[in-house]
Amino acid sequence: MGKKPNPFFDPLFYVRENSDLDFTRIDPLSHYITKGWREGRQPRPYFDPLFYLQHYPDSAVNGFDPLSHYIRIGRGKSHRTSLFFDDAWYIDRTPVLADSAEDILLHYSDYGIREGKSPIPVFDPLFYRNNLEEKFGEEEDPLAHYLKTGEEEGRRPCPWFDPVYYKERYLADSPASPLGHFLAEGVGQGLYPNREIAELPQKPTISVVVPVYNVAAHHLNNCIRSVLYQSYPHWQLCLADDCSTLPHVRPLLEEWAARDQRIRIIFLETNRGIAGATNAAAALADGDHLGFLDNDDELASDCLFRNVQTITATGADLLYSDEDLIGDDGRSFSIFHKPDYNPELLLCHNYVTHFVVTAKKLWQKVGGCTDNRSGAQDYDLFLRLAEGAERINHISEVLYHWRASETSTSINHSQKDYADEAGRRSVVDALQRQEIEAEVLPTDLKYFYRVQRELYLLPLLSLVSRWTGDRDGLRTWIQNLLQRTEYSNYEVVLVVDPEIIDAGLEEQLLALDQPVRLLVADRQGGLAACYNQALPHCDGDYVVFVRDDLAIDDGYWLSALVEYCQRPDTGIVAGRVDGDAADVPEVTPIPEIDNPSPWYYARFVQQASVLLNGRHCPQNVWAPAWDCCAVNRDLFAACNGFAAARFPDLFAMHDLAFKCLAAGFKSYYTPYCRLHLRGDRGYAPTGTEDSWKRELQAFQDQWRAELVQGDPYYNRGAACEAGIDPARFLAWFAGAGS
Repeated sequence: MGKKPNPFFDPLFYVRENSDLDFTRIDPLSHYITKGWREGRQPRPYFDPLFYLQHYPDSAVNGFDPLSHYIRIGRGKSHRTSLFFDDAWYIDRTPVLADSAEDILLHYSDYGIREGKSPIPVFDPLFYRNNLEEKFGEEEDPLAHYLKTGEEEGRRPCPWFDPVYYKERYLADSPASPLGHFLAEGVGQGLYPNREIAELPQKPTISVVVPVYNVAAHHLNNCIRSVLYQSYPHWQLCLADDCSTLPHVRPLLEEWAARDQRIRIIFLETNRGIAGATNAAAALADGDHLGFLDNDDELASDCLFRNVQTITATGADLLYSDEDLIGDDGRSFSIFHKPDYNPELLLCHNYVTHFVVTAKKLWQKVGGCTDNRSGAQDYDLFLRLAEGAERINHISEVLYHWRASETSTSINHSQKDYADEAGRRSVVDALQRQEIEAEVLPTDLKYFYRVQRELYLLPLLSLVSRWTGDRDGLRTWIQNLLQRTEYSNYEVVLVVDPEIIDAGLEEQLLALDQPVRLLVADRQGGLAACYNQALPHCDGDYVVFVRDDLAIDDGYWLSALVEYCQRPDTGIVAGRVDGDAADVPEVTPIPEIDNPSPWYYARFVQQASVLLNGRHCPQNVWAPAWDCCAVNRDLFAACNGFAAARFPDLFAMHDLAFKCLAAGFKSYYTPYCRLHLRGDRGYAPTGTEDSWKRELQAFQDQWRAELVQGDPYYNRGAACEAGIDPARFLAWFAGAGS
């Protein structure tokens, strides 16, 4: 006993599941054929004969038992075998099976379990395995374990379905399986899967808007299911078919609309393009908010709940979330960790993309999608929504799954040249609406743009540097500065060691076209003190601090700073420095939280967001680096310069940036002010390791509240994805006691 008579009948399973029977008198197969199927005894996992008979009553004709009917006829017609095995779902999540003769039940037992696939949308095998205390082999079926013992123990099959709460609320006097009831009835009835959702103080309806055109059947099915199986039930799904020519699209849409009254469809009589189809779908919406979903993408199960939770807590009228790229079978292979709303970065490229939710009133205010921005309609729409929004919130969670394909711009930037130009025109329109005079130029990367603002002011700039080299090096540095800099209205103030100065050098400097002043440095002070020392000798409207070991790459460097200096909201604007010195700590977007160096920490705080969001992109920043940066002189003076006594070497610019931010001034980074580290010079800040540690402690003590809140432009999800514990990161970032 134990050998299978065929692949579909498992005698060992039958014996194990029917311990009330005496199999010394009859073998398992004979018992099943004679009476077992009539009693609802399953011949193998996920084949429920009574479920099969109920859904396919003709299977009892001609003397077939349900399993025989399935083997001979049903599996060829994709008949469903159990409430807990959704055949259509499994095939759509494993699209290679669609054209395969392989049976899906056998595929799941032979491959799917090991691959972490789920037979139903409301079960997460990885989540369930990770929350079991006992050891669980990769070949053991986690859903079978849940149905046998897990549900009775009150375990969750996925993060958002709570069987204990569901049974208490809906099945108090019923022996029915909470998960089974939810699959059979609860999903369609909009029942609450957990207490947290049920007790939300506000439950606005979100209308999910989907333009549809010639999408693959399994992608469309997965897209719709991702809304149908949302943990938050107060939604509408509004789909507009834009005259699809593929014959399967219309029947699929009609079939889904017949299943759930929350699904609305419209079939357009003429092709309107993606913008027109989006507008048509939005016209079906009755919800308080609209969310935008592409017809081959998917929402994470908690997507709508997290958006409603944020709307309720903040009053936001425009929201977006993080997303990942998924393959044809839904597996994630790349996560996009986005910053909080970064208007300067948004003018460079559409970093927002998905998932966008807007108040319906805001959508109506901006007039929906425009028809003449095909390929960049989502970029154009968000630019206009952002201008009219009262509060924009970023949800730092992966709530959207963006399908990657060979023809998609998600992975192939050689596609859709027209979309690149449409995006550029969208930025031009945005600047015109904001009355910003600028030229929008293409870059080497498609869908990335260079906004070059007109210089309507040519303010005097005071270039300040602490020179630590010799006299000959100083002459060369000044000569290169004058030759390479296009901007003409500037002066130079150099803080130097006394032995550098002699009559010959001063005479040479007097002969230059640009004024150059030399100040004798106080060697007892750090860099911050030297910069403070220079301030009374600066006549410029803006002070430009530049390290003496930098060389100029582009003569436009000062003009690039002035583009931002002329904005009334600018506090500090920093440029880009390329090249690595051997003695400078290397920084990446993933922090080395076990690195004890305060110098490393200081550089991470200044550079992490720029490195994560792209060094080639202009952007708002939280704590700009002072390697090369410009500061409004009056603002600098109002802050009493750098707090040199408290932060002499490492954290003076961090401190100044936070003071500027508190006063309502913004900081910017521009890659178009470009310099590089000279190879002939080493660089290290003044001070000692002990003094740096005291500075770090003082900085974290003074600004702990801001550090706990975090850099709005650095997404901590990148560190979490790299395996860094959030609590450990916070303790390192904000200091002890955070």
